[in-house]
Amino acid sequence: MRRAAAILVATVLAAGAAVQATRAEPGLSHAGGSLLATAALLAPGLLAAAVGLEAQRRRPRERYGTLLALAGIASFLPELAGPGAGSSAAFSAGLVLAWAAPPLIAHAALAYPSAWTPKLVRATIALGYASAIGALGVLAALTFDPPAHGCVQCQANLWLLHGDAQLQTRLEQVGIAVTLAWAVLGVTLLAVRLARASAALRSIAWPVLVPAMLVLSCFAVELALSLRRGFLATDQVDRWLWRGQQLGLLAVAGGVAAGWLRARRSRGMLARDTLDLASQPVAGGMRERLARTLRDPALELAYPVGDPVEWIDATGEPLAEDSPDGLATTLLRSARGEPLALIRHSPGTLADPALVDEISRASGLALAHERLQVEARVQLATLRASRIRIVRAADDERERLERDLHDGAQQRLVSLAVTLRLASAAPVPGAAGRPDRAFDEAQRELAAALAELRVIAQGLYPGVLTDQGLAPALEALSENARVPVVLAELPRGRCSAPVEAAAYFVVSEAVRGAGPTGVTVRLAREGDTLALAIESDAGALDVTAAEDRIGALGGTVAATPLPGGRAELVAELACES
Repeated sequence: MRRAAAILVATVLAAGAAVQATRAEPGLSHAGGSLLATAALLAPGLLAAAVGLEAQRRRPRERYGTLLALAGIASFLPELAGPGAGSSAAFSAGLVLAWAAPPLIAHAALAYPSAWTPKLVRATIALGYASAIGALGVLAALTFDPPAHGCVQCQANLWLLHGDAQLQTRLEQVGIAVTLAWAVLGVTLLAVRLARASAALRSIAWPVLVPAMLVLSCFAVELALSLRRGFLATDQVDRWLWRGQQLGLLAVAGGVAAGWLRARRSRGMLARDTLDLASQPVAGGMRERLARTLRDPALELAYPVGDPVEWIDATGEPLAEDSPDGLATTLLRSARGEPLALIRHSPGTLADPALVDEISRASGLALAHERLQVEARVQLATLRASRIRIVRAADDERERLERDLHDGAQQRLVSLAVTLRLASAAPVPGAAGRPDRAFDEAQRELAAALAELRVIAQGLYPGVLTDQGLAPALEALSENARVPVVLAELPRGRCSAPVEAAAYFVVSEAVRGAGPTGVTVRLAREGDTLALAIESDAGALDVTAAEDRIGALGGTVAATPLPGGRAELVAELACES
């Protein structure tokens, strides 16, 4: 508050002194004595000071607001470096600070919307102040004696140490030359800043950078014209160049103010997008809207999910830990300060902190809504993965049991049957006769047990399914079924083991529950999709069990009633699920 009050008081005093000086000596001032000239003097400086103070209030951590306000004050001071100054203090201030506005404007432009601080930039800013204020102001003022230079109407120079007209002229020429070199470097640096900026930053910064280039260009031309004569004057050409600088300052202030309007417009667009997305939520909708509004197609958006937090995009995929080259990262927070979303964007897209706040406020509801959708997708993916693991674990256990029965109990029974057959054929010494009937009965029971064991083993997990694939396994199932099984189409291509197992057991369950009319099975592969159609009695189709098996792999199941109490179950799933 104290700094703002001090700037406000300084603005009023400098503006009043400048108007008084132009009215006192209109022919020797830059503005002149007309009403229009007074407006050209006051409007840019007052607007720059007002916009700078407001920018300082909005973004107290950023420097460009204060710099712009100081540039507005400095724009009045060239009028005080002439005979119209009303006091020695004002005249002395004008001698030293008459050309402080250009470096202040350049500094403000390079700091907008956030500071650009490479070493070359910092060195250029320092050179600007040193040349325009130090060399062109202080050094020249130390040896400037107004009466000796023919300015008898001028006030006393409070900076004067030793009056030497020849030395003062040389020092002023050196100051002009050094400041001219800086002005050319400043224009170049502003142009480089504009050229290297991303599309998003360029759209924000050009209304400030381009007018700042105009100010420095007019200043450079004025210095170049003054280099020969050895001093800065107020002839007709100088006045037009001064007006160009005033116009540039006015545009710089307008560019900063336009940024607020642009942010307000972006907030309105994002608010409308919030309503649209709330009524028609689309995965990734906020990323698309933000990318379009901020003009940054490379923008990525992710949400915090889980504990510990993992950043997940709108499709449910984790965000890569390493940011792609050249992308910056900005964290959006809710009104409570909690992490809301993470944005990866081109450098400069969100360089304006005010725009970040606008996005958080305007899109907070939509971002929170999409975050809930992301959390739901992640939970759904976790549930699906859990179902897949359960189904695969069950199938693996079936296969293990089938293998244990085949390699263990079944082999033992086969060995026992062979031993029993050999024993029944061998004579028993000392025995009155062989119990043929008992041996035969035992062999029949053993054969029946072995057959039942084979059926159980095949029902658990048919080995042919693992070894040869789905089509041969269904053919074996149809041959051993107790009801008619018609295999209309059987493609020979292989799918992943979980997919083949799911299709096989859905058919197996339908065959097991089918009536005398039997089952018709059609199997087709279209690209990477396996389509299974089963026609049977309506009561024989367990749609819920089929949905559990097929749905675990991300497939779909639909049942359609047919005439005659029959129904058709159609399942589709990706071959590599």
